[in-house]
Amino acid sequence: MQQLFDTLALGITIVNPFEFKTKGEMLADCADPAFAAGVNTMSCSRPGTRNAKLEGKGNRHCGRCVPCIIRRAALKKAGITDDNALLPDDRKYRTDIYRETLHASTAKATNKAAKGENVMAFRYMLARVQASSNFLPSAIQITGPLETPAASLDVYQRGLEEVEAVLQHVRLVD
Repeated sequence: MQQLFDTLALGITIVNPFEFKTKGEMLADCADPAFAAGVNTMSCSRPGTRNAKLEGKGNRHCGRCVPCIIRRAALKKAGITDDNALLPDDRKYRTDIYRETLHASTAKATNKAAKGENVMAFRYMLARVQASSNFLPSAIQITGPLETPAASLDVYQRGLEEVEAVLQHVRLVD
């Protein structure tokens, strides 16, 4: 976007103070993180799934998609509890990854047994990163060249660490 503004000689400079911060770091740096966490926001990539609407659960966080996992990681990083048991009904996660056992195989999962494919994907990524110091730098550049590769790599690594802190408490079975 900055290149476009420069090409058009608009004299506009884009400054993003959050460019190299994880979601958890941004939340922790808020003047009032507890207030920010209490605002009714939607991170979920599947808030209004058909089954949830049929069960009368409405547009709530599914609890197991990638954005929901990152949301929980951010809250944990900021020291904010998002214990499903303590949340009001309209803010509860449909799947509580801390209390429910997830299935790695989507074929074995049912409505009562939640699918854990995103947890499995994160764990696979974390294992690859731990196995090879070259994996993460090559993985984040697949989408194209980065203007600041070292800073991008650093924020990606810190974000994975936030997610790893959440996944330590998740039960996943085959």
